[in-house]
Amino acid sequence: MSGTEATEACMEEAQSLGLHECDRETIEGGLVVKRTRLLRDLALMGRRAGISILCAPKGMGKTTLLLQYAGEVKNDVSRGEVRVADAGAYEIEELCEFLDGVAEAAKPTPQGLLVIDNLALSGEEATDAIARKLRRVRDAGCEVVVACGPDCQSFVQRMGDSHKVGAQALCVNAAEYPYWIKTLSISSKLDVCTLTSGIPQLVSMLPTVTSGLHGADGLHAAAAELYATELKGLRERRDVLYRLLCLMVLMETGTVAEMDRCGMRIRKEALTRIARDYPFFGVDALKGTFACLAPNSLAMRELRCKIARRRPALATKAVRILMENGHWGRAVRLMNAVLDVTATLEIIGAYPVEMAVSGNAAAVRDAVARANGARPMALTPGVLLAMYVASLTMGEYRLARTAVAEIRRRLPEVEREVDPRTWREVNALGSLWQSCQGVRLPNASQEYEQRGRSEAMAQGDSMTARVAVLQGRHEEVFGQALEPRDERVAPELFDYEQPDVVSILSGCDALIHQALAGTGSDLHSYDTLLQRLAGETSARGLMPITVRVRMTASMCRLMTGMPLIDERAFTDAGTIAVRESDLKWQLLALLGEGWQEVVRGQIVNAHFRAQQVLKLADVSMDFLRSWARMLECVTSILNTSRNGLCERADELDLAEEVENEAEIWSRALLLSSIRYDSELSAWYSTHREALLREGFRPIARQALRSIGDRGNSLVYLLPRCLAPAYIGGLDRDMVPEGFDTRPFHDAISDVGQININLFGGFRVERNGHVLTESAWKRKRASVLAARLALGLGEFVSRRILADEMWPESEYGKSRDNLYAVISALRAALGQRANGPKYVLTQNDGLALNREFVMSDTMRFDMLARDILLKRSGTSGRQIIEGCLKMEELYRGPLYVPDKGNPAYFVRMRRVYQNKFTDCMIRGVGAALELDDLPTASWMVEAAMKASPTREDVVRQAMRIYDRCGRRREIVELYGSHLNYLKNELNTVPEEETRLVYE
Repeated sequence: MSGTEATEACMEEAQSLGLHECDRETIEGGLVVKRTRLLRDLALMGRRAGISILCAPKGMGKTTLLLQYAGEVKNDVSRGEVRVADAGAYEIEELCEFLDGVAEAAKPTPQGLLVIDNLALSGEEATDAIARKLRRVRDAGCEVVVACGPDCQSFVQRMGDSHKVGAQALCVNAAEYPYWIKTLSISSKLDVCTLTSGIPQLVSMLPTVTSGLHGADGLHAAAAELYATELKGLRERRDVLYRLLCLMVLMETGTVAEMDRCGMRIRKEALTRIARDYPFFGVDALKGTFACLAPNSLAMRELRCKIARRRPALATKAVRILMENGHWGRAVRLMNAVLDVTATLEIIGAYPVEMAVSGNAAAVRDAVARANGARPMALTPGVLLAMYVASLTMGEYRLARTAVAEIRRRLPEVEREVDPRTWREVNALGSLWQSCQGVRLPNASQEYEQRGRSEAMAQGDSMTARVAVLQGRHEEVFGQALEPRDERVAPELFDYEQPDVVSILSGCDALIHQALAGTGSDLHSYDTLLQRLAGETSARGLMPITVRVRMTASMCRLMTGMPLIDERAFTDAGTIAVRESDLKWQLLALLGEGWQEVVRGQIVNAHFRAQQVLKLADVSMDFLRSWARMLECVTSILNTSRNGLCERADELDLAEEVENEAEIWSRALLLSSIRYDSELSAWYSTHREALLREGFRPIARQALRSIGDRGNSLVYLLPRCLAPAYIGGLDRDMVPEGFDTRPFHDAISDVGQININLFGGFRVERNGHVLTESAWKRKRASVLAARLALGLGEFVSRRILADEMWPESEYGKSRDNLYAVISALRAALGQRANGPKYVLTQNDGLALNREFVMSDTMRFDMLARDILLKRSGTSGRQIIEGCLKMEELYRGPLYVPDKGNPAYFVRMRRVYQNKFTDCMIRGVGAALELDDLPTASWMVEAAMKASPTREDVVRQAMRIYDRCGRRREIVELYGSHLNYLKNELNTVPEEETRLVYE
């Protein structure tokens, strides 16, 4: 039976049995899957006991189960009459009279069924009366099934001789999931248990939810409604569980132990009761855990705000519990959502170090800004320290200096109100920016400092110890020489969901050490983790941390030979280092930038970077000087003629004793690059130990990769077992003949990324370089490239292509011409027999390979899809950014060739023109909602340029001109539009356009 048929059947059953209107609405919610297991238990256990009680909160499908059971009994010819009653429609006295009538009528016709829904009792007297009446009905031979809520626990206990079905039994269990999924057509990719906890009402709503959780708003709203309903009932009954359940909703998820550590004592009986009666709280009584449904949904956030407004102290308690147990992300999210400014600043002042270290510096800044722009002198000492640490992690050093000045002025107050251990931790964290001028905290009194050391020793000084480890790693990176050390960097240090600033910096230093020392064999496995972490820290406003993470990712990519994807990582790291007056990191960033420019083929710039480092680095920075010397050598080899290199080699004194490893390698590379093999062999024999030292291999490997086949002579002298360690990427057992040691930029150019641009004319780029006219010897090759680029990745029949390109020729002749054009296109794109395939063929079809070919039309379509179709969850600012990207991409109308039949190109030109205008109109609307008039003006001008006669564009332009005070332009625009409509189309403007003008 389909879902619609099942719903209609349940509705007919409800009407035939006289069910109350409120329960029909429950049926219409879709709870129509047959509960075979529960029906079987009712038929066996319930009939044997005579009375069955379904005790569960709203949403557990009690009414539907009652209807299904009543329907089965009604269809059983051996059973008597079936009666259904909605207890919510009766007073207690009326319900008692009704039950007496049922008992009297049941005697002549035994084996009947009485179904009672929505039973709600208050008071011992009413409970006793209903219990007696129900037993009388049972004694008269009529089976009774009653549905009630958790508020009727005293009634359930009173009915000790009945068959009871609790909330847990009503949940959809794992064995039933396949049947529900199949019956309701639920996506098999959804985690049903996590999304619904088996609540029937929520499970029945899953058909509207896709695997990406699109369309889940209704599900989340229903879950929030369940929580709100039960909390309201508990509050009205003054139930002791109300406070605890409110706390669980505020915390989203957690454990009883976490609450217990913060002084929140929870009795085991209360936990058992919640697990039994309220399954949607996800309580595991044995493990002592709980997890609410839809924790991050809008509906649940609104519910938390309502709870906080009613119980502000409870909201503060929840935030403190989360913070005390290290759940900083949830704690800050809850704090920002439900607490007022005063409570927020109080909590920030209590956790100044933790707020910044956990990556929530932006929350500190925003809270201070919310406090009516409070100045530092108006803040408490705790908040002042939090602002100081937060400003350091966000790179706002001017604000940090302001905070330091205020702390120095109010130092006695700080010593009175701030815990000495907290002061010690703030000092330790601030020492990470010790090179930055003016951000060091003042010295406190000796007694205060001693108290901080004593408390740290007694309670464990974890922060100072972690900072000490980080500073030790920092010194290792810039030591005299990098010694190889086999150490596994824990991926947990880079937790992008809940970042820890000290752990991130420590992990980055460890990875940079491994990359430079050549001991990180699995550095590539951290790349995705670092990219995600950089995005998260950037979103949190932690600029110095983001720059360090990006630099680490680029350094690992550089040293492992992976393609570099972040061209500004080293540049931004150097900028931050200059702001922090950190010369060591500045020089390391300069070196990374120099080697990156070698990869990109910008040899002159790389040579300049090497000279800068050699000029600025002192003798204590031995590793940096060695790496800079190698960079200088590589750039000289790549940018000097052979004659010049020969002259330099002739001046070398091979008998001279050289102890510097960088100089030894530089001379060896110079001799290898000009194939002075005999001199190189002698030099290698004399300095073999220095050339093969393990600690220098990463630098040597980078140099050999960069000079490519010019280093072959030197590589062939290396032991065969060690050669892969110097050239990278080959099997370590042997070096095959003819191995590829080309520079990175040569290898990348062989792969070649093709970019075809069709907006504003035809233009093809390969690795960022425009293919000139000489590459398109056959003019129709460019037409074929444009035609295939319009449907990038889609195969087009050769017959269609031939008919479009030679519409007046016979197919045989045009087919031969097409073969020649295809060959010319492959040659223009640089396709070789053993290289990447840019042009693909399958049967009679032809297509461009999306793996290596990109087009501006493809990027245009992706942007248009995001702008026009993704309505839910897309903010106005995101729409504006997408529109601005599209405006930059759309350089003009689509290219239309002047050869062949251009009908397809003309049609696609109109399609893209209309898409572009539609996107600009939507972007204008989003900008107007945000009151961003400059952006709106910019986009409406772009729309006017693309479609000057579209009336919706004219209307939006007049609205924007009006808000900008450009009345004269409105008159001119409307006048020109009237003239166009009258002379060209012989019509008048639309009514809406006229009204906007008036």
